[in-house]
Amino acid sequence: MFCRRELVSLAITLWTYFKPGVVSPLWGWLAKIADQAVAWYLDEHVMQGYTFLMQNYRDGDKICIFGFSRGAYTARALAGMLYKVGLLGRDNPEQVPFAYKVYKRSDENGAVLAAGFKRTFAQDVKVEFLGVFDTVASVGVLVKKNLPFTAANSAVKMFRHALSLDERRAKFQPNLYHRPSPNPAKDPQHASQVVAHASYFKRLGREMMAEGADIKKRLSFKRSPRTSSLSSDHSDMGKDEAPADAGLSEDAELDVTDVKEVWFSGCHADVGGGCVTDSVSLSLAQITLHWMLREVVASQCGIIFDNEALQRLDFNYNQFTVAQPQLQPQPQPIEANQDPLDAEMPLHDQLTIKAAGWGAPMWWVLELMPLEFSNQDGRGVWHTYWSIHLGRGRKIPDIGPKFHVSVGDRMKNLKYRPNAQWVSGTEQYVK
Repeated sequence: MFCRRELVSLAITLWTYFKPGVVSPLWGWLAKIADQAVAWYLDEHVMQGYTFLMQNYRDGDKICIFGFSRGAYTARALAGMLYKVGLLGRDNPEQVPFAYKVYKRSDENGAVLAAGFKRTFAQDVKVEFLGVFDTVASVGVLVKKNLPFTAANSAVKMFRHALSLDERRAKFQPNLYHRPSPNPAKDPQHASQVVAHASYFKRLGREMMAEGADIKKRLSFKRSPRTSSLSSDHSDMGKDEAPADAGLSEDAELDVTDVKEVWFSGCHADVGGGCVTDSVSLSLAQITLHWMLREVVASQCGIIFDNEALQRLDFNYNQFTVAQPQLQPQPQPIEANQDPLDAEMPLHDQLTIKAAGWGAPMWWVLELMPLEFSNQDGRGVWHTYWSIHLGRGRKIPDIGPKFHVSVGDRMKNLKYRPNAQWVSGTEQYVK
């Protein structure tokens, strides 16, 4: 989505598996299943979003990206690609596949190549707002895929993440914003922020200066790169590989992302939406949607909303923003009273026959298999282990996790206890 001074809003659509009319509905269904299993279309989805931005971005636009589940991961990957290789100028579709290959590389030569590519062909852009709903750690149920700069990205100014307290499926572990870690080598995505990058960047700069003409050959460009630094993540980087962020924006080290991750009652699709039809007026998904809308408005990132759509959602825009006389009259202030009602709506647990039907036994196959898990504790230390999951709740690593106030309402009124595991009594309730 763009925010322009001309008050133009554009949305990114990423989810076509095959072009309509190219294949039969059966093949379309099989493609969707394959994408769920092995993230078959992940690369294509990221490049589609990148191409949309490339064709539509103008100087002064504000980039805002949103997504749910694997779409949330795609949104984070798109932001990562913008950070690492920059945004190509308009009408360069033939260069997008190459730019994506450069983005995916995590070796030292790839880092140098990305720096030169960005400096020579692309422009440095920021993501004003990245809003995601329950990003899952396994993009592809059977085969994992990890992309660079999805877990932490200093090009993102504001990161907002709504997370599920009740999801229990083994392959739906949350993909939290990664924090600095004393043992980053054990990070399954090798994406933890590392504190001391400066010495590496200085060494790389000296090596590049010493190599002289060889740099031009390595980059295949006519300009020599300059030394630079940042603080960001190293997704998909092996233990012996150089940071994939070498040679990127000189000022990025000073950029700190405003991060807020809040936990909500409900399972995966209760948080991201999709469990109930649009005709249902009350649902847990309404709470997360209202919360994200409030965060967008409070950020003043420039998004202009459709007033009629907000009114259908019973959302009071004026309650969270300064007056803007050029806009149409806004909905009446009835939104504030709806969250407690939504908070009492039922969960949709895909491990139960009631919610998933005969799909539940298929998910239970994975619950009974030994699987490898990795998580970061409250001190940032990574732990990796094998376990039979057996439908256990998620582990919340944060010390003092942020729970939405609606969780407290549900606990009080329904004697509800979330499936997630955390140090009880340390939670903080936020709006």
